[in-house]
Amino acid sequence: MRNLNDESGIAKHRGFSTDALIQECRVITQYLLGQEPPQDLINRYIEANSIHFTGETSHTDLAIVAFVRRNPWSLPFLDAVSGFFRPNSLLRKKILLMIAILEAAPQFAVFFLPERFSIPRFLWRMSGYGLSSAVKFMIGCFIYPFAVNAR
Repeated sequence: MRNLNDESGIAKHRGFSTDALIQECRVITQYLLGQEPPQDLINRYIEANSIHFTGETSHTDLAIVAFVRRNPWSLPFLDAVSGFFRPNSLLRKKILLMIAILEAAPQFAVFFLPERFSIPRFLWRMSGYGLSSAVKFMIGCFIYPFAVNAR
């Protein structure tokens, strides 16, 4: 494995420093699982970014990712808006990348296994998820313009 603390090559990813990618990884993992990622998964995230995100990226995508890095509380809301209006955005791609890394890690596989529950419980959960998603979407619609225009 390459030295991920080197400030050249893999460490510099489209203007993002290694520290920025580490912060992204932590924010996204906290959002997905509610805990910090171990160092080996942070290294995988950094390396995967250097492989998967090599092309040109819009100013909007870069601004949103930078905003989330500076304001971790905004991730659920911007994810909800991006999922609806911009499902192929850089933010969504980075979240999906981290999901793939976490799902492949034995210590986190349990988070991705299905669990059994009754139909009433399923309906109750889906109602809660729907309401939660709607609220996050509405808040995200308000935050999105600030994220895009933030410097």
